[in-house]
Amino acid sequence: MPIELKESTGRQHPVRDVQFTLDGTRDVHNRLRLYHKPDIGTYDTIVRNMEAFAAAFPETQVNLRIHVSPGNIGEFEKVCADIAILRQRYPNINPYPGFITDYRQNCVLLDRQKVSDFFYDMYNKGVYMSGFYPKLKKGGCCATAINSYVVGAEGELYKCWVDVGDKQRAIGTVMGITTLNEPLLADYMVGSSMYDDPECRQCMLMPVCDGGCTIRRLRRDKDGLATDLCPPLKNDLERNLEIHYETKKNEKRHERQ
Repeated sequence: MPIELKESTGRQHPVRDVQFTLDGTRDVHNRLRLYHKPDIGTYDTIVRNMEAFAAAFPETQVNLRIHVSPGNIGEFEKVCADIAILRQRYPNINPYPGFITDYRQNCVLLDRQKVSDFFYDMYNKGVYMSGFYPKLKKGGCCATAINSYVVGAEGELYKCWVDVGDKQRAIGTVMGITTLNEPLLADYMVGSSMYDDPECRQCMLMPVCDGGCTIRRLRRDKDGLATDLCPPLKNDLERNLEIHYETKKNEKRHERQ
């Protein structure tokens, strides 16, 4: 059922940003994300809840992560078209692609060049999406932020979303402050720094990329699994910088209108 929110709640407890996720267009998403009642599609429920939240919290950035894989790469453009009218009413809704990663094999399903071409294609088609170009990050992800945790279904605490459900990788519980897995916590907090990586230290984009995914870096360094941690937009850097410039220029023009 759609959530009901009061605008005053947001002012009492301000939230900087939240995230909703979709797995494609309505038909594709509903086949992948099932509700316990088969006659209710989760796509429309998520969109209604996102609209309710965006209306109640106009100062909160509402990130819509649309999952992209080799099998549904064309879905992103269609979903953006579906929510275009919604974005006109609620400009705090920001769709962006979330490229699927196989964490067991420690690899992305779309390589850097394909992702770079995807962004270029979306730009040429006039598809709006946030997060086109990397921004300077200061705090890393949840795994490396000292006061960030992911809460599991039974109150267990994790440092990475990928670990949720694997209780051997829980680092505590909401019931107390006792650390269950100090070595893993140390790996996340201090053992995955890009500043200890010789390749990163020599890269002109460091620290803008924030070093890539923390858990993939750990699995590369601790388990020997090969992976490419560099941001996709490192490919075709000159072309991507020009697109980034034009995008920002258009945003400024719209703000003045």
